[in-house]
Amino acid sequence: MEEIFHKILEADCIIIGSPIYTGRETAQTATFFDRLDALRMSSHFKKLPAGKRGALVLSWGWPNTKAYTHVAEFLLMLMHLFKIDPVEVVTACGFWGAYYAKGTVEKDKAGMAEAYKAGVSLAMGKRIE
Repeated sequence: MEEIFHKILEADCIIIGSPIYTGRETAQTATFFDRLDALRMSSHFKKLPAGKRGALVLSWGWPNTKAYTHVAEFLLMLMHLFKIDPVEVVTACGFWGAYYAKGTVEKDKAGMAEAYKAGVSLAMGKRIE
């Protein structure tokens, strides 16, 4: 994690991405935040600059767009805890039965446009309407 800590401290932006399989972030995402907690210790916390831009990207198979809002809200809270300012949240859902079909994501033209816009917003440091 030490190498990752240095990269996080040096990064201009942080993008957190996770599929949602069983109503929560993946174990890997949870472990990432658990390990990131070391940067909150008083000997390290001063190294975290306030306002580091970030984005949250989540996907799930269930077709309801609001099904996992609670997961997004929880991860956004964690990002704020680590002084990451989420500029964008990108979600994709409704891919039930198409998990492994090649090109599934590319077929979602609105989602692709949203992701592109989120990237521009993240690079510019402000939300683009």
